[in-house]
Amino acid sequence: MTNSKYYEMKCEFFSLWDKVCVSVKFNSLIVVLSAVMLAVSCSKDMGNYDYTDPNMATILVVNSNAGTSNPDSFLIRQQDSLKIDIEITQTKPTGEMLVNWYLIPTSSTQGNLPQYELGSSKNLRAYVQMQPGFYQMVCKVTDQSTGNSFYKIYKLTVTTAPWGGEGWLVLQDKSATRNGNDISIILTLDGTTPGADVYHNLYSNTNGKMLPVGTNNVYVIDYASSINQQSVMFTYGFGAIQTRFTDFSDSVDLNTMFVVPPSTFNYQRILCVNQGQREMVINSNQLYFRRVNIATITNAPLMYSAPILGSWEASPYLGFAAGLTDYMVTIYDQKNRCFVHYDLQANALVPSMPDIPNQHFGAYFGTGSPHPLGPQGKGFDFNNIGKDLLYAENAQLLTYAASNGVSSWWNYFFRNPSKDSTFIFQFQVYSIGTNYSAVNNQTTGRYYLNPARCPDINAASMFAVPNHLSIPGGVFYYTAGHQIHGCVIQQPNAAQGSSAVNATLGYNFEQGTVIKVMKIFKSEYSGSTNAPFTPLPANEGRVLAVATDETANGKGHNVYFFRIGNNGALGAPMSSYGGFDKIVDLEFKKTRGL
Repeated sequence: MTNSKYYEMKCEFFSLWDKVCVSVKFNSLIVVLSAVMLAVSCSKDMGNYDYTDPNMATILVVNSNAGTSNPDSFLIRQQDSLKIDIEITQTKPTGEMLVNWYLIPTSSTQGNLPQYELGSSKNLRAYVQMQPGFYQMVCKVTDQSTGNSFYKIYKLTVTTAPWGGEGWLVLQDKSATRNGNDISIILTLDGTTPGADVYHNLYSNTNGKMLPVGTNNVYVIDYASSINQQSVMFTYGFGAIQTRFTDFSDSVDLNTMFVVPPSTFNYQRILCVNQGQREMVINSNQLYFRRVNIATITNAPLMYSAPILGSWEASPYLGFAAGLTDYMVTIYDQKNRCFVHYDLQANALVPSMPDIPNQHFGAYFGTGSPHPLGPQGKGFDFNNIGKDLLYAENAQLLTYAASNGVSSWWNYFFRNPSKDSTFIFQFQVYSIGTNYSAVNNQTTGRYYLNPARCPDINAASMFAVPNHLSIPGGVFYYTAGHQIHGCVIQQPNAAQGSSAVNATLGYNFEQGTVIKVMKIFKSEYSGSTNAPFTPLPANEGRVLAVATDETANGKGHNVYFFRIGNNGALGAPMSSYGGFDKIVDLEFKKTRGL
């Protein structure tokens, strides 16, 4: 048998886009037959044909503000304006080219994007509102004379905007000029370096509307680092909004997130224990909570529990330890003026007692005097405080607890119902593995704040507690008119007699200044010795942030940062920032997930 010879025939096919060359090998017999058939066919068709190449277009980026090492990809910060200029070349120029820009997902898991059409001109100018992530951007060029379209796909990476990172949020009342409230951010960790960048109108720029008139608090909720999540929430009395931490865009209306909706909405406080998983809400003096962890975040929406009901009315100020014992909370019953300890995990009182007002603990059995008029610095009865709670704050670091048994000192500020006497109570809140405040034998920790030593203390309504000084004792601050006073707490001794708290002038603002907010820098980082090994900032608990209204002196509304000395003294401000509207609240926002 003779081996067949093979021949190669090249046939050209034309599409709208490209010339495609296809090579086919035929057996020699097939070639001969095909040649005969082709000759017959050609003898019958003597037409004149003029084949032309289709019009082809090339898209070239000539200028862009989204710098990149790859001309097929762009990098831009969230909420920035994307600027791209292109040139279009054609094999047969027509001068009639229509350009459209679109944003599409990189995968089906992203779903439909809230922003689709970016622009319809050769030079793109687009305000990018997308969340940080990876996207595809399509440039579509249409030849209007033929209707043919050409496409170029680019990669677009959106990174977090500067104002979505770490800094101090400044909530302001802008209702006089813009019919609502808004926020700014000062991009500083602790105010030690003057001249940090300040960004304004963050909520309205993202959402196209203002926060409701009367928005009174901003809360930054830091969940356990394992889920790398954070929320920024705003309350306005009859409602609350949860926003995304990257751009402050509306995320959740909290009024819709209750298993048993409250009869009235009156948000008094929202909090989450550092590195904990229970986000707690005090609404109309009732406690609600929801668990936010690696297991629950995949089952949205995350609903708040039914209210924790009992004989008590919960004060907005909850005492708690850190980390693994975040389910143990110390509640002050402002109705019956006593303390209650509650285990959110077991849904039970601690210690296990019948729910009877003023009897949530056994009878007092400490050696000191629990009587309200007893000696200075002596003990007190958890069942019978008998005073109105003004404020409470931790006086010791709340670092992540790698194991149970870690408790923390807290300062509770009380005033008699007659408003004529003010006290500070200092004790360790309850934690699993310890008996702190679980039994009623507190022998020290109650201090009378004598107006002769603490000027205007009975009119003070604003307090702040650093957490780096020796405990028990330490320092706290309170405001009196345009002045900040620092109070040193000392254990009483014979030389001091009945008074162990002495106030000194911390800082004297100009007459007419109204102090609006005063907060200690407490970053909510976990600490350097426990997982996930995030170091505490060097100035943790050592900076006092103060917001003022100095319009009476023609100085507007300002934020100041003071360094707290080793003895609690305040020096001159390290830095200050102006240009704000009427300031309502201040809150530090750390980097997420740490």
